[in-house]
Amino acid sequence: MIQGVICGKGGQGVITLNAMIGTLAANMGIPAVSAETHGMAMRGGSVATYIKIGECLSAAVAEGAADFIISLTKDEALRNINFIKKDGVLIVDTDQPFDLTGVKIFSLPASDIAEREFGGRIYGGQVLLGIFLGCFDGIDTAKALEILKTAPKISIAAIEYGVKYAQTH
Repeated sequence: MIQGVICGKGGQGVITLNAMIGTLAANMGIPAVSAETHGMAMRGGSVATYIKIGECLSAAVAEGAADFIISLTKDEALRNINFIKKDGVLIVDTDQPFDLTGVKIFSLPASDIAEREFGGRIYGGQVLLGIFLGCFDGIDTAKALEILKTAPKISIAAIEYGVKYAQTH
């Protein structure tokens, strides 16, 4: 089972990213369950979603148990850092340095890269999704990319960028 937290601010696509990962898992024949919490129900409020991929009974993720955190901002990564386990993976959309002992960190300005390379900041989450797909050996990346090609409003190039980034860093 892989469990994690996806977080950011309202309007950044946190819930969409969670849904993409859950739907992708389901389409690959892997059970997944997720839940969400949000602060103010407005653009810019804190949003965190929780997801478990594999056999499980609930989406609840205990402190210190998350295999990964995907964060669309550095401040939300810090707000949710208590969930990551010592050998977990932290994927953060930021150009600022991020240091956390015992955790594999992928820190890059994904939204800026997406705007420059793929035509819009909206694809920043898909760069981060690609990094996620490239991080875990239990995920068949080629199969995932084939499934994702059928999704609307997606940039396979942005996801492939993230996969390559994960595999080279």
